[in-house]
Amino acid sequence: MIPRMMKKILAAYMQIQDIQNSQSLKDKAIFFSLLGDLSLWFHVFIKILRDMDVKVD
Repeated sequence: MIPRMMKKILAAYMQIQDIQNSQSLKDKAIFFSLLGDLSLWFHVFIKILRDMDVKVD
């Protein structure tokens, strides 16, 4: 479960890196939607870690 989530987070991050280098407005829109997805996945991931009693500072 967690490794699959990490792959999703990493894939979104890699896409964000590609899009940041682009000048296209459409790519910028995709960038912001990915950023939202990434932050959502990050919060879900942290919550799962907390539920499993893993220390997260």
